Amino acid sequence: MNTEQYFHAKGIQQQIKLEMLLFFGLFALGMWLVPAMIYVVGVKILGPYGELKSLSAFYIDLFSMLVEKRRIAWLLVASPYLFLSLVRVLIWLWGVAQRAASTLDQETSEQ
Repeated sequence: MNTEQYFHAKGIQQQIKLEMLLFFGLFALGMWLVPAMIYVVGVKILGPYGELKSLSAFYIDLFSMLVEKRRIAWLLVASPYLFLSLVRVLIWLWGVAQRAASTLDQETSEQ
């Protein structure tokens, strides 16, 4: 393995580590902060939640839904990372569109 390959492999390892940290950090946000925000808004709009009328009842229901592998619960927990992924895709598509437009402009100006 030459030096260039070594540093390229190190760069990929760093990117993977960063992406994993980002994923788990956003997953933790989705597990704790997002449900709390949903609970607060729901209580303000709809009134008390569940028999216990508390945030803990909401978390108990959420975690039981996660254990039951209910898709909506997993979507809720993964939503911060999914939102970031959507933003990344939109930024990438914007760049592709910009490059295509500039290429088209260059081709028309050359004719």
